[in-house]
Amino acid sequence: MTNAPTSTTASPAAEAHSEDLVRATAVAQILKAGSGLRVSKEGIASVRAAVSYLLDEILDAAQLLADAEGKKKVLPRHIVAAVKNDSGLSTFGFAGTAPVAIRPGGAASTPATEGVPAPKKRKSLAVSTSHQFASSIRLIERRRGSVLASKSRELLQSVAAQFTADLAAAAGDLCREGSHQTLGVREIVSAVEQRMTGDRRDRTVARIETAVGKVVATTA
Repeated sequence: MTNAPTSTTASPAAEAHSEDLVRATAVAQILKAGSGLRVSKEGIASVRAAVSYLLDEILDAAQLLADAEGKKKVLPRHIVAAVKNDSGLSTFGFAGTAPVAIRPGGAASTPATEGVPAPKKRKSLAVSTSHQFASSIRLIERRRGSVLASKSRELLQSVAAQFTADLAAAAGDLCREGSHQTLGVREIVSAVEQRMTGDRRDRTVARIETAVGKVVATTA
């Protein structure tokens, strides 16, 4: 990891239930298409929490970089640098799947890695659904008090969609291994724990547990 500014915790504004701003319909569509299974309400809440945490981490670091340059807007290069400068964010914490790579120009792609086939289906799914995160990114931007360039918003939409597609595929495999027909919290948490490490894994799981607790409380 370089000495560039990084963030380890989300800002207070971002922590204020930012998973509520990630569209449930967008997450549900990707989970169902990516796993081929039914998805529980708790499973959807789990992924919304994981996605919001990822976006918080990237935006925290990108905002610090923009501030260090005296820029009012978070530009694509700030997001690229935030991801590249953090070994956890650079592969989004996933050790066993082909990660989203961010090109210097700010475009997201999914390259093949050694011994891992390029996940064309997941990439296609992410590309076709990334626009559904547009309103979520704007709402998170507004809640945080950040100002993003339009290309930065598009980049974050792609990141959110690809991350969700990766989780859908991994959790779906775990669900089928256990002969379950509905994707739920257990599979999402297991996918996160298998593919993320250290504090980032623990904080993501904590966010998931909080989000699921709210769903359970409202349906009890």
